[in-house]
Amino acid sequence: MVEERTTLVTVKRATAEDSAWLAECRTQMFLDMNVAEETTDIVRCALVEYLNRAIPTGRHLGWVALDGEGCVGGLCALIQEGPPFSRNLNGRSARLMSMYVVPERRRQGIGEALLKTALADLSELGIHVVSLVASEEGRPLYERFGFEDSPEMRLRHTSNGPRSIQPVPGVDATTDATTGEADPQAPIPRPMK
Repeated sequence: MVEERTTLVTVKRATAEDSAWLAECRTQMFLDMNVAEETTDIVRCALVEYLNRAIPTGRHLGWVALDGEGCVGGLCALIQEGPPFSRNLNGRSARLMSMYVVPERRRQGIGEALLKTALADLSELGIHVVSLVASEEGRPLYERFGFEDSPEMRLRHTSNGPRSIQPVPGVDATTDATTGEADPQAPIPRPMK
């Protein structure tokens, strides 16, 4: 585990005791991005509960930037394991998220210290594939560390399934008779001839 020290802050690996601060970092990050639905007390409480469970197991890692007065920044990583592929034979990867530095301490190297420490820790754990979603403000920092754009696609679901399920022409899908929604237990639809 790497501990990064600058003249401004110390960056340390988070423990479950840091869950509330990491949740606050995520909330403030989303407020900065004008994503109000991610800033509710319900979401914040659920995140604290999740981090309290996931940090001790190593499924989720976090880093906290501290100065003489307290926490001034944070960063998290979701640790994922999947099948190996040619550029990642161990199949382990990390998804960085919730990078945040308090406004009065921005542009002082704190985000860089958080990212440097996180990448060093991940490397020590054998994790060399790291992804993230960058804000416009954060993009230059990530690019300096070698991050590149990738053609990632995303499907956003609501609590009841995909936002809209439209029939696919030429495909016979099995549906739930009560809701009219696609049955997730149904066999994979096959194109009709």
